Amino acid sequence: CRSALACQPRRRKSADADKAVYLPLRSVCAAGSDSACGDGHYCMSSACQAKKSCSMSTLGDCGPGEECNFGASDSGSGSEGFCECRSGFVRRSSSGCQPAPLVVTTAAAATTAAPTATAVTTAANSVTTQTAAGKTNESASAETGDTVASATSATPAAGSNSSEQPTDSAAVSGTTAPPATTPSKREQLIVSAGSNRTIELPLNSIELHASIIPEPTGAAAKRLAYSWKVISGPRKGQFQNRNTASLKLSELVEGKYVLQVDVTDKTDSNRVGKAVVMVTVKPAKHKSKPPKAVIKPASLSIQLPNNVILDGSGSVDGDQKIESYHWQVVDGPLTAQDLHSVSQDQQILQLNKLKAGFYVIRLTVQDAKGLSDSATANITVIPEPDDKPKASAGQSSVIYLPQNNITLYGNASTDDHGIVSYMWRQKGGSHLSADMQGVHTPVLHLSGLVEGDYAFELTVTDARGQTDSATVNVLVKRRPKNALPVVTLLPPELTVELPLTRLVLNASAVDDTGVKSWRWTLLTGPGSAKLANATQPSVTLTNLQAGVYKLRAEAVDLDGGVGSAVVTVTVKPGPNQAPKADAGGDRVVDMDGTGATLVALDASKSWDDKGIVEYKWTRQDVSLAVGQVLNGSDASPRLLLLGLLPGRYSFRLTVKDSEGATGTADAAILVRPWPHAASVASLELRADPSALRQSDLSNLMSQMQLTLRGPHPGCNLRLLGLRPRQASIVMR
Repeated sequence: CRSALACQPRRRKSADADKAVYLPLRSVCAAGSDSACGDGHYCMSSACQAKKSCSMSTLGDCGPGEECNFGASDSGSGSEGFCECRSGFVRRSSSGCQPAPLVVTTAAAATTAAPTATAVTTAANSVTTQTAAGKTNESASAETGDTVASATSATPAAGSNSSEQPTDSAAVSGTTAPPATTPSKREQLIVSAGSNRTIELPLNSIELHASIIPEPTGAAAKRLAYSWKVISGPRKGQFQNRNTASLKLSELVEGKYVLQVDVTDKTDSNRVGKAVVMVTVKPAKHKSKPPKAVIKPASLSIQLPNNVILDGSGSVDGDQKIESYHWQVVDGPLTAQDLHSVSQDQQILQLNKLKAGFYVIRLTVQDAKGLSDSATANITVIPEPDDKPKASAGQSSVIYLPQNNITLYGNASTDDHGIVSYMWRQKGGSHLSADMQGVHTPVLHLSGLVEGDYAFELTVTDARGQTDSATVNVLVKRRPKNALPVVTLLPPELTVELPLTRLVLNASAVDDTGVKSWRWTLLTGPGSAKLANATQPSVTLTNLQAGVYKLRAEAVDLDGGVGSAVVTVTVKPGPNQAPKADAGGDRVVDMDGTGATLVALDASKSWDDKGIVEYKWTRQDVSLAVGQVLNGSDASPRLLLLGLLPGRYSFRLTVKDSEGATGTADAAILVRPWPHAASVASLELRADPSALRQSDLSNLMSQMQLTLRGPHPGCNLRLLGLRPRQASIVMR
């Protein structure tokens, strides 16, 4: 197997797969041989484990002693990588990395040497190595206050032998060792990432450069491999060319970014170096601007009745939020008290109950820094149109003594905004007396009138004081000899034709005093015609039949005089229609054993517009011939049959109206036999039929019942009938 992943068993959903057992024959990897596990994996307990992924947004997810290596991922994104052990740490478990043990390299088999002390001290993320030669190498990435030292790594002095082994937080002191007799295993490259950089938004991009001291040239420069990674900082930003000497950073946000560049010689893995640099992104500097108050609409003209809505939500502030809105009345009929009743501290102002005039409304807005701005809106309120009222005193009237009172109505007067007052007064000569009640109301009651010609004037006034007047005349006269009402019927004669059975007649009358009531009377006519609304000028005549009707309309005036007129209505028969025969449908009859079952067919539901005058029942050829028709019922609506035997009987009904039109219908009778016909016995009595009494018959029935119940306890005896013969009687 090339890696642990390739050797892992695969789960399959089957009965056989559940019984399988996985037995590894040998380890996939050895401790420290992460390369055998492939990219993104490390070796732990002889098995390859997946490295934990990390990104700019999950920098804190790596375990103790780990850091996010953005150069380890091939995803192509400058902000994704894997959690790997920091320099000087080794992996002891899957949960994190631990400090590597201190290693001091000495000459083989050397037992004594000049006094030399090697001490390694780690504080935070800073590593210092002191050699006997007195030279100091520092690699710093710790952040102190707002300053991060730009770190470089130096090669130890010649003749010295030291290996940098940092610890988490404790100082580790080496022991005296003889001078090194072998060269260092790792040659430290002196790497510089430049000085710390500071930019200010809106500038959010920068380019960092890593350099080697001394600067290599030619093939030596091409052998160097670079890898940039973020040690700490905000979780936003994009990185380009992270595997080159120049790193491009973009889309940075406010904060401090600490980045590390690692440099390795591609041909010699022992030649390594690194440097740390911090990029500080400061917020943009800008001068606070006051808000801008905006009122929409800024100018408005309306006509009453109406209201006004002013919108201040369009007010803006470049860098702050508007904290307050305040509306004020600068000019106009609207007072501050009126404005206090509305929402004067909201974005939107609604003004109701306005008066005509010119208004100036001011809006003042203030932001969180106390800066403010104002704007005004001009409102012109045009008065509501108000037309002049229109007076109406009603129609002129004529009354006849002894009637001396009348009521005048002025409530038909109109105004677009309503009438506020009414005034009645008498015009003309004052010699005509009148008692007036309700002179300041729409209705005027007059009484105590005398013969003469009166004139009354009505004056109405609206809310704006506009007025209008109207005059009405009342003529009071002595009553002459009463003239009877003149009644007119249009037309005086009328002819209609069936099937019309309903008719409306109209009357009108003219009278000097007026018609008080109406009365209609049906004088002549066939059938049972009816009058509806007989006390109205229009009457409805129903249930008409062919013939001539005469009706009288009477009008009664106020003096009791009666005028009348007579109208003649002729109803003609319509085109004759053939009658509709109904034989009652088919019947099923069960015989009762007496031989005297009476069967009937009913045709009473047959119909004709002029009336049926003839019924005829005919036995059809397919019918049984037995049975007799009783009492000539074959010529009546109800056919009676007697003496039928079991079988089918068919009859045809023919009906005829007064004009000879006919209609037919068929009906059948199915006679079923009596189910107890086999139990019928006949007994012939040798007796005179005229001498047989009921008591004799009852005694005979009792004796026969006793005789039969002996051998047949469940037998019942029933007399079906008697048929007298000469000198004998047959019992069944």
